[in-house]
Amino acid sequence: MSKRHHPELEGQESHPLYTFELTKQGQKRRDRITWSLLGISLGLGIAIAGYTGMQFWDEVFTGQNQTEADPFAQATSPAMDAAELTQTAESSEDWVNVALQWQKAIAFMEAVPKPHPNYALAQEKIQEYQRNLQYAEGNVAVRAVANPNQQVYWTLGSDRDRVIAVQGVPSQVSRYQGTCREVLYFGNSTVELQNGYVKTYSNFDNNLKTLASNQVALSVQPQPDSWSLGSSRTDVISVQGTPTRTEEYATKKAET
Repeated sequence: MSKRHHPELEGQESHPLYTFELTKQGQKRRDRITWSLLGISLGLGIAIAGYTGMQFWDEVFTGQNQTEADPFAQATSPAMDAAELTQTAESSEDWVNVALQWQKAIAFMEAVPKPHPNYALAQEKIQEYQRNLQYAEGNVAVRAVANPNQQVYWTLGSDRDRVIAVQGVPSQVSRYQGTCREVLYFGNSTVELQNGYVKTYSNFDNNLKTLASNQVALSVQPQPDSWSLGSSRTDVISVQGTPTRTEEYATKKAET
């Protein structure tokens, strides 16, 4: 029987090409899986970090907006100002400023709605701030006036000149000649005058410098050599001299 020869087994090196190729394909598959998992993990990490960052900044800005719109938080600023001013207040004018700040703080606390988590505390603060306001107003009445000519606040019954001297020029004026009524606008806040004197007001912007519960001088005393809105006919002529011409309007009860 002839001997069969297998040249691939007799001195010739075998070439495990198929084995090599299979090993390489397996390695590539594992590499692809590894890189895929790594990519997915990295992507998830970036997504989570981005979402967390967005949540963080959203909470920051939301918190800021809530603080700006939260009347309980808004009350803290004038309350702190009032407490600080109290430490150094001496003159009547100083105590007026203290009282005005307590009024602002009370207005904000009164605006806290019932669903607010600090509603109960706000009610306590209202009582506390009102006691502080009464104390400040008491000092307004008994402390010496530093500058008698300085106009720092007005109240119900004050004349038009005093309101403007304290508040400045109104942003808008509405006049109703038939009823002798006038409304001064300071932003969204209004002051209604009847026959030239404060009848009522609405402190919507919390910017009116009024102490309605406190007794004050009602009018601005003009300087001897000047007159202003609200001055009498006699005062005008005494300063200006005899007019060159006058005109009367019976229907409007006015004189020029």
